[in-house]
Amino acid sequence: MNININNHLFSGILFIGDVLASKGRPGRRLDEDYFETAFKKLKFSLDYAKNNNLKPVIVGRLSRKRFEVTTYARLIAELSGRGVLVMAGTNEFIGASQALNGHSQSALLEKSGIITLCSSPGVIEKIRITDGTNEKIASIYGVPEKHDSPEILGVEQGVLDGEIGIIVKKSRNYEFDNEADEKELVINPKEWPGCDLFVSDKGPFATGTTKADKTVWLNTGPMVRTDIGFDGHAPLVWEYKLCGVSAVSVPHEKHVFDMEGLASSTVQQEYARSEFTSMLKEAATRSADSYPEDFINEEVNMIYSEKDTVIDVRNIIEALVKVTTSSSKLLNGTF
Repeated sequence: MNININNHLFSGILFIGDVLASKGRPGRRLDEDYFETAFKKLKFSLDYAKNNNLKPVIVGRLSRKRFEVTTYARLIAELSGRGVLVMAGTNEFIGASQALNGHSQSALLEKSGIITLCSSPGVIEKIRITDGTNEKIASIYGVPEKHDSPEILGVEQGVLDGEIGIIVKKSRNYEFDNEADEKELVINPKEWPGCDLFVSDKGPFATGTTKADKTVWLNTGPMVRTDIGFDGHAPLVWEYKLCGVSAVSVPHEKHVFDMEGLASSTVQQEYARSEFTSMLKEAATRSADSYPEDFINEEVNMIYSEKDTVIDVRNIIEALVKVTTSSSKLLNGTF
């Protein structure tokens, strides 16, 4: 990969997580127009980068569905002339773009000169950063999904002595809280030789930064929430300057999901408790034998039908019922 040395003098870099644009509204989101919601957040981020003289880098996914002509056309309109770097991923959606020589949506944007795409590991661009007094060169080493990061950043990797070494890893393989799925590789933050900043889009929540010796680790989190588990997440983008990393809040609605019929700790705190949870709480003062399993299952199934309860919640409740009826231990009443 030829290293593109950008002669523009920037004030820093703006790291952007998942954009996840699409015509369809995902899951239980309440948007009247999710398409516009996603692109408003993208436009805000790119405008912020332009107005603050920051280099925009999109670490997460551009879209959440297979190739859509309308989404692709809007991406062209929003990304044109912005000088955006994008990390490629194996989850790029091809779909209808197979008709265009089988290239992914991001690859088509690159071929059109809209973005700079990192499709293989290496220094994708070097940029000049200043704080008004000091000036440094930052080497952005991109690592697409399913590729390994270099063990060190040095001359062999295209990062010269005295430059700021930045690894941008598009990945689902980095966890900062040791709660990764068993199929994922857990890497605790550590000093990465030659790397001043390690950026990943891992995780449903923007965990922010943590420092390990000389290396700062940044988890961007998603810019747009597409799953009900993200409801408590405040969308952020991340500004890197010579003085450090800071979060930038993206305008958003606090609650964007339909919570009706769902059972979670958050829902239970904010909404009326169901008859079933009241029954379980009452069981805290009784023996498990007071509630035969068949009786409870009958009552629960009625509520499933009324509330159209999702399967994950059903599984949790059924596990609770099993524990309650098969043990002489009392429930703790914290439902």
